[in-house]
Amino acid sequence: YGDQIAIHDASVQIVQTQQSVRTDDDGRYTLNGVAPGRYTLLVHVEGFSDATKQISVAAGASVTADFTLQIAALRE
Repeated sequence: YGDQIAIHDASVQIVQTQQSVRTDDDGRYTLNGVAPGRYTLLVHVEGFSDATKQISVAAGASVTADFTLQIAALRE
């Protein structure tokens, strides 16, 4: 517990544009061709609670957005 472990095959989506990608084996992802602006990123993977983060993209710049996911409560 408390270890930061990369999660592969998580969905990372820009809410406003619906553009999405999956994380690789190292938990990394790249969203290409994003126009400058403010966006909400949504991360979803089974077994974990969804996470969101607000980002701002400047023209010609790259943005790094890391997430810490919480294990979802078990449901019967």
